[in-house]
Amino acid sequence: MTENDPPLNWGRWGDSDEIGALNLIDDAARSRAAAEVRDGTSVSLARPTTPVPLTTGLAPVGTPATVPAPVMQVVNFNGVRPVAVTDSLLINTHNAGLTHFDALAHIPVGDQVYPGVPLQEALTPTGVRHASADHAGQGIVTRGVLLDLAPGGGRLDADHRVGGTQLDAALDRAGTSVHRATRSWSGVAGTWTDP
Repeated sequence: MTENDPPLNWGRWGDSDEIGALNLIDDAARSRAAAEVRDGTSVSLARPTTPVPLTTGLAPVGTPATVPAPVMQVVNFNGVRPVAVTDSLLINTHNAGLTHFDALAHIPVGDQVYPGVPLQEALTPTGVRHASADHAGQGIVTRGVLLDLAPGGGRLDADHRVGGTQLDAALDRAGTSVHRATRSWSGVAGTWTDP
């Protein structure tokens, strides 16, 4: 396989599919996830961000308020007494200070995006026509496993790369395991099989 060959999942769910491996999260997967709930503890994966002025000249010298910041803000006030004051936020989604759900259309292979749609048809200057993140708008509900990769209250260095051995060790410490999909696809045979 070369870097321009399409990934193996391309075509797995048909030529017009727009959600990729999210197809594996079916009613059975959601039901299994719900059956594992033991208490109502909610764990946020959000990261706090502090908007900085879009006009960074207003930021004090020596502060981290430099472009491109994760979130930049403009207060829509021109000095006239308003009925209400609004503000606009410019979100730099690919800043290291943020996380986001990336659309399948954002990762082209050659001149195509998942699952083989020409780039020019999928993306336009005014928006995404195929494989946007909108298809996850109702949320993704499935079993998640939250692992502590730095036990004992430690922290990993920012440039630390996590490998399979560390993930396996964290699973062992947590006393849990990950589940595989209930069905698997054979692209060669063009069939689904149950484990």
